[in-house]
Amino acid sequence: MKGIELGLKISIVIMIIWLLFIGNISISFKPFSIHLPFWHRSLGIFLAVAGFMIYNIGEHTKGYSDGLKKGEEMTWDTINKVIKDKKDHEKNNV
Repeated sequence: MKGIELGLKISIVIMIIWLLFIGNISISFKPFSIHLPFWHRSLGIFLAVAGFMIYNIGEHTKGYSDGLKKGEEMTWDTINKVIKDKKDHEKNNV
């Protein structure tokens, strides 16, 4: 679990640096000021990446849900078949 958390932290730091680079950040020390003239580019890319991530999470959740439903149906079908076979076996033996 700690490896995942470390990987997430590293990814966030890389993304922040990347967005600052795209936004053309400039820092001056005398007088101290920070300029981000193309902030709208950084914001747009951040929103696009966030949108893709949300879409991907939704698709993953949908796939998990569909697989769970299919597995449930298969399990119930197998249980019902075993019960039916057992009843048929009991009828044939009696």
